[in-house]
Amino acid sequence: MSTDTVNYGFKKDNEDEFYNVNVVNANLDKIDTEMKRIEDTIPTVSPTDSVKWLETVGGTANALTANIPDIESYKNGLAVSFPVNANSTAAMTLNINGLGAIPIKKANGTAFSNAKANGVYTVRYRAGAFILQGEGGVGTAKPEDVVKDKTFTNDEGEQVGTLKVYNSGEKIPTSKVTAGYRSQWIAAPVNYGGAFPTGVDKDGNVYMITNPDNRDSSVTTLAKYSPTGSLVNKITLSDPNRPIPSGVTVNGDFLSFYSGRNVFIYNLDLTQLAVIPLGNSGIANRVAITNTGDVYVAINVYQSVGGDKREIRKYNRYGSLIWTKPVDNNADVVDMRLLSDNNIVIATGYGGYSVVKIQASNGATLWTVALYTIHSAVSVYISSMKNVIELSDGSIMVSYGGGNSSYTPYRNENLIRVISSSGAAGSAIAINNLIGEQYSYPLNLCTDGNGGAYFGTGAGFYWREVDSTTISNMNYNIIGRLNKNLQIVWNQILSQSRNAYIEHIQALTYEPLFDSVIMSQSQGTWSYGIIRKWDWYVSLK
Repeated sequence: MSTDTVNYGFKKDNEDEFYNVNVVNANLDKIDTEMKRIEDTIPTVSPTDSVKWLETVGGTANALTANIPDIESYKNGLAVSFPVNANSTAAMTLNINGLGAIPIKKANGTAFSNAKANGVYTVRYRAGAFILQGEGGVGTAKPEDVVKDKTFTNDEGEQVGTLKVYNSGEKIPTSKVTAGYRSQWIAAPVNYGGAFPTGVDKDGNVYMITNPDNRDSSVTTLAKYSPTGSLVNKITLSDPNRPIPSGVTVNGDFLSFYSGRNVFIYNLDLTQLAVIPLGNSGIANRVAITNTGDVYVAINVYQSVGGDKREIRKYNRYGSLIWTKPVDNNADVVDMRLLSDNNIVIATGYGGYSVVKIQASNGATLWTVALYTIHSAVSVYISSMKNVIELSDGSIMVSYGGGNSSYTPYRNENLIRVISSSGAAGSAIAINNLIGEQYSYPLNLCTDGNGGAYFGTGAGFYWREVDSTTISNMNYNIIGRLNKNLQIVWNQILSQSRNAYIEHIQALTYEPLFDSVIMSQSQGTWSYGIIRKWDWYVSLK
């Protein structure tokens, strides 16, 4: 008995059956019908529906030629793949079967010109050009943007990076670095009256005070500037006695300054909180404030007999006296700073030429470094003091001036010395060597927040000795930076012109939030007070 095949149902006779031509014909009819059905369903393949392989490519590195059957014209969508035998050096073309040289372009429409030997490329014809397929590596990166020796691809093909990356702790050659100050803004004077040390709060606002002047009714102005130099607020204090202010000290939510026989405490909105009278015989010359509003005041107390008496006083924020300390040797107090351990340090001038650390709780002397004694032992005579500051590691830095063994008024040194937090005198540096021998007016100082300090030339630094009897005016100021080892890591001569009696740098204040320096400077024929904000920058060349 016959059976049927599984898929198409062809009839299969058993081996014991006789040949039946009708069965064979029926099977052939089924085959014919199925083959025709399959044939009718097979789509017609266009030359543009597949990628032709060009095995043999001739021509030159930039002008390729090839022959292949079945391509009679260039039609949109025509795709071919081909090998390249040599690196191309210019815009490339492809000519197939002599139909004409067609430019090869990248996906962005630019000419393809960087084929590599033994590379295989696929292009597809469109609107008069062969467009490179599967290109990748697009972008605007250049070798100088990518780390040295690392490969990448861009519109120009494979590239090798040339950018040198310096890891943390790795030394950068000075020839590769540009560094210095750049000016951020200058605040115009709010009135006449010179320039004094500024205060900076935790948000980067800057506080400035000016000296009263008879051109503006003897008004002292206290002004607040934003971190970008915009005037936020200002108040005025009128005093017919024209007291000279101290500059502004800021700590926490408080600011303080003295003006003649009074010490003032304000909040940061310039609202007055307290006025501490020093009495008819007391004239303040330095002030420092704590973050709780307590103030330290250095004052000269007039005495009809025996000369003025110098004292350090501590008051609470309400004006109550906490303690009084006579200054050793009745020396002038030139500068005073609040330290991170809440004690204070002072620099004394005539009568002492010393740096003294004082206990906050009771005014006791913790240690004294007698600079005059140190230098007189080697025939250098200290004659002026300027600033005492605390560095970020807790050590103390002081600026002062003195004459050498052939002491004359024209042959002095501008000195900076570091003192340990325990009162051990460290090494010193003479800044004169920057530009030549100068008058002995010492340098302005402020911390740099990184273990070192910024310095700026003081008033007398502008006179340079030509010979033993002649001096000439120097028409510039100098600012710079020292590390904690008293090495000058940077200094810059300001290009601004200045007169012999004006445009001096008066004070420097560090602003930690934006790592900037606020410079107080006298400006103009009658000494307007201005402030300049600078920041320190380092960039690779």
